[in-house]
Amino acid sequence: MRIFLVLILTMMIMNQSHGQKHDGNTTQLFKALETSFDSLENISSKKALVHAKKMLQYSIKQNNDIYKIKSYLKLGVAYENLAKSDSALYSYDNALDLSRSIDNDTLFGFSVVQMSQLNTSRGNQDKVVTLILEALKKINQEQNHNLTYELYFKLSEVYRELDNHSKAEHYLKIIINNSKENNILAAAYNSLGLIHYRNNDFEKAEYNLLRSLDIFKIVKDNYNSCNTLSNLGAIYYQTGDYKKTKQYWIEAKEIAKSSNYQNLLSGILSNLSVIATKEKNYDEKLEYLKEAEQIVEKTKNYLNRSNVANNLALAYAEKGDIKNFRIYAGRFVRAMDSFYNIERNKKILEIEAKYSLEKKEAEIAHQKEIVTQQKKQKLLIIMGSILLTILLGAIAFLYRQRLFNQQALLQKQEELNHQEIAKLLEEQKLETLKAQLNGQNKERERIAKDLHDSISGDLAAIKLQLSRLEEQTTEVQLLADRLDQTYHEVRSISHDLVPKEININTFTGLIHQLIDFKTIDGTKINSEFFPREELDKLSEKNQVEIYRIVQELLTNINKHADANEVYVNLTQHENYINIMVEDNGQGFDTTKNKDGIGLRNIRSRLEGLKGELEITSSPGQGVIVNINIPME
Repeated sequence: MRIFLVLILTMMIMNQSHGQKHDGNTTQLFKALETSFDSLENISSKKALVHAKKMLQYSIKQNNDIYKIKSYLKLGVAYENLAKSDSALYSYDNALDLSRSIDNDTLFGFSVVQMSQLNTSRGNQDKVVTLILEALKKINQEQNHNLTYELYFKLSEVYRELDNHSKAEHYLKIIINNSKENNILAAAYNSLGLIHYRNNDFEKAEYNLLRSLDIFKIVKDNYNSCNTLSNLGAIYYQTGDYKKTKQYWIEAKEIAKSSNYQNLLSGILSNLSVIATKEKNYDEKLEYLKEAEQIVEKTKNYLNRSNVANNLALAYAEKGDIKNFRIYAGRFVRAMDSFYNIERNKKILEIEAKYSLEKKEAEIAHQKEIVTQQKKQKLLIIMGSILLTILLGAIAFLYRQRLFNQQALLQKQEELNHQEIAKLLEEQKLETLKAQLNGQNKERERIAKDLHDSISGDLAAIKLQLSRLEEQTTEVQLLADRLDQTYHEVRSISHDLVPKEININTFTGLIHQLIDFKTIDGTKINSEFFPREELDKLSEKNQVEIYRIVQELLTNINKHADANEVYVNLTQHENYINIMVEDNGQGFDTTKNKDGIGLRNIRSRLEGLKGELEITSSPGQGVIVNINIPME
């Protein structure tokens, strides 16, 4: 059971932000992005993931750590909903690390709550307990009641998972005795009831589950109400009170039907069929199982199909209906075959099923001949058929387990092979990129040498001859000064053209090295690449062009901006790549200034990539260059 706290963080964001300053409009915009994500999460997990990435991009642009933490948490939720647990854990860990680094205890505690269930399900109980205890030490428990009780509940769930019931019960009682929040109270009562049920203390289990049910009904939580009713029915089934069992399960069935909880409904109907068997009402049992059959056919769950088909076969066997027994026994075999999808297992099951059916037909034929004799003998024959069917299921399970293990080993080996091939392809692509860059660098080196050895030498000689003229007029002196400026400019260009050695093994590493090469003393460069793994897998064409674009932008900043701080962000979204380069230099009027050769080169490269370029600037306000390149 997963309970989410609603934390009021608006004031905290306004008062504790780190990084770039922001005003009320910025806060409202981020809150709007959060609200959009929450609405998308219930509609489309894929769209929610794209929106979470936009939130992270915005928070990076604003250089706001609070926004980044909340964006990483949303990313984790989106990835978890898409069953991408590795990516979800990576996002949660980023939120944890960042909240710890800025010493924000409340956000750290909230991050621990978010990641606890996923880590517990993956067997990382030690990590979960360590982080929960760290969060409880950090937060002010007097001011953060709801967060404290949420952490206690997560701690109790870990201990219940480990069968340490005394520890789990300790934390649940703290919640029950102190919390006034309905959702967390209901969850605590429910969890405590399940602990008592597992310990066969049915009286205490009933008490706590009834308390939980009352609260769930108050807050109109139909899903958990349905689950709690099923658990209450199970208690009375264990105590032999089948009338109350049936009462609770029928109520649960009505809620599941009205709320369209298909998986819950199929299980409840199967439970009701067991009660019908206890009441010897075989027609009612068939009704429940036929209704369950319609549900599992829609859900396409072959394991549930096989269970329902097996129960129907047994029900028809009890009625002596050999025709329908054969039909559902066959469906049971086919459902098991579809679930495992292994031909050899299918043949074995068919042989065993045929043997079971032939034997059952003989038994029922014999039963019809002596139907007027002993009812006791008829019951023994039916019981024999039931035991034989159970034996068939046990044999099928053993074959399934064996073949499933073999499939798992083969799949693991195939995954390792794919990973090795992908690694080799990435290394080959990077070597090709480096070869292209080295080839271009050699050409730059040749041009630099020609400028330095030829043109620079000629300009120096001309300057020397001018200085030897006997008549040094003002015009001659101006010409000499102009020639001297040209000489130094040519020397500067030739030095800039000399390439640096490429010794990095990833694309993002090459960009980092480029930034280091292009950084002028006194200029602070801030860079952010996300996600690095995906950027390193870009096509060779995109990597080369992006490298050159960033190189041109940094060259322009060094020549014209007179900036002391530069931001370089490279982000890959689902459908496009975003390059954002920002400086705090002198800026320019975009309505008057025409593109220089650097920007013309960038526009030319973007035409080939079908990319878009946007420049935002004004005198004294720096320059923001925003580029979007569609994914191939």
